[in-house]
Amino acid sequence: MTTKLNEDALRYLRGSGIEPITEKAWARFWESGSTEWGGDECGCPDDRCIGHHHAADELCGCLRALVAEYEEAEKEAIELWNRHQAGDEGAIADGGNWVRQRHDYGLTGWSYDVVVDDEAGIAIRSDDNPQWRLLWSAGSADQW
Repeated sequence: MTTKLNEDALRYLRGSGIEPITEKAWARFWESGSTEWGGDECGCPDDRCIGHHHAADELCGCLRALVAEYEEAEKEAIELWNRHQAGDEGAIADGGNWVRQRHDYGLTGWSYDVVVDDEAGIAIRSDDNPQWRLLWSAGSADQW
């Protein structure tokens, strides 16, 4: 099921992250590379959050806590990407560990060298989704 993030969630995400967090980036991180948001409209990956974790008229506490996890993973991805771009051979093993921490079930491959929808980054594929998709985007492939 695809859901859209509500305005409170979008406003909070735009003010967070190393760069403002887009709905696409948020979905990609929590939905294992999918750019379609499947969580609740408040920004929590748990699609039952509103009414279960908080009332509909309350801000989502999950979102605020999860942004910190996203920001840490984003810092790690940027460091890994920069190391890979610089030719650091250790970035391959460390990148594999980073990917498996975020998407271990049914993982069939990952790469720094796959372009998806004109974006470069850390890409994965899995048994349930054999198409390459970005787990983290470094931005336009033209700049790399």
